[in-house]
Amino acid sequence: ASMLLKITADDYNPYGLIIGNDASSVVETDGLRFYVGNDGLGYISSYAGGAADNLILQDIGGNVGIGTTEPGELLHVSKLAHADDVTVYVQNTGYTDGAVARLLLGTKGTDGNVYQGAIVNDPDGAAGSRLLFQTSPNASTLTTNMVLNKNGNVGIGTTTPDSTLTVVGKIHATSTTEQLRLTYDLESSKYASFTVGSDGDLTIDLADATATTTFSDNLAVLGYLNVEGNATTSGSHYVGKDLTVDTDTLYVDSINNYVGIGTTGPGQKLEVTGKILAHDATTVQSQGIYLYADTGPRGHLEAQGGTY
Repeated sequence: ASMLLKITADDYNPYGLIIGNDASSVVETDGLRFYVGNDGLGYISSYAGGAADNLILQDIGGNVGIGTTEPGELLHVSKLAHADDVTVYVQNTGYTDGAVARLLLGTKGTDGNVYQGAIVNDPDGAAGSRLLFQTSPNASTLTTNMVLNKNGNVGIGTTTPDSTLTVVGKIHATSTTEQLRLTYDLESSKYASFTVGSDGDLTIDLADATATTTFSDNLAVLGYLNVEGNATTSGSHYVGKDLTVDTDTLYVDSINNYVGIGTTGPGQKLEVTGKILAHDATTVQSQGIYLYADTGPRGHLEAQGGTY
């Protein structure tokens, strides 16, 4: 194949090809310049009397530099900006549905397929935008796994977060001490920490000794419940509604202030369905004072074992 156009630089034209904006341009200094420098780099420069070279093409490795003559990567952008930002701007000027600005990244897998990831600036309603973070479960599909909407809400597993953080799916927090801390604000010492120990036990710790744990609605415990601290409104644990333990083992009626043992419908301050046994710590468990009612109208006070 023959060469269609060859332009070489010499002492009279050190810049190879220069394109000026009009006849009055000083073509030696102003205009769009295409040339190869003595350093072997290819230069494409928009030049206007004293401005630096803008775009540099590296001869080895194919790196492109904008604002630098030593591009270290395929694309290297540099700017000396003491009082300004360095910005790379990707814009889609379309305004129809589906018009987005996307940064697309691709990596070839060991199976030979190219798997992509993307950061997408997507319209968020009539006004505003949101960022979509996408990955590819296969070689042909991009799936949105995380979104940051115009209100600053982050969604993981959902594209419509309604809170600062909305997660649809499991959260796995691993630590040997504290896995979760809930606090009033960033500087507050009023917080509750949640820790799962090596034995699987869950510990809820209130940083303030006078703080209260309040259950505003029903509380179901399907195992052992160990409460250490005061069970008052000024102590460590406070239940603001009825409390039921194992259906009818213990029932607290918070409206009438009744307690039932063996019943969920106590009619007195304390109502027990079954026998009541009282004995001291050294007495055999079956021996002591029994208080109970039989099938008739009579009640019984019975002493078993020892002398009463």
